[in-house]
Amino acid sequence: MLEAAALKPGDCVLDIAAGTGNQSLLAARIVGPQGTVLTTDISEAMLKVAEMAAQ
Repeated sequence: MLEAAALKPGDCVLDIAAGTGNQSLLAARIVGPQGTVLTTDISEAMLKVAEMAAQ
């Protein structure tokens, strides 16, 4: 999926229904510190898992 998005440094990403955040973390590595990744999910528990993985 990330290949199809053709992300590059500085891009902004919105990951809806992110689950554990694995794709968000990969996107963050691609967009780098100049980019932004916003992650959301309906499950608060999944967001906590994603937050822990990001640290």
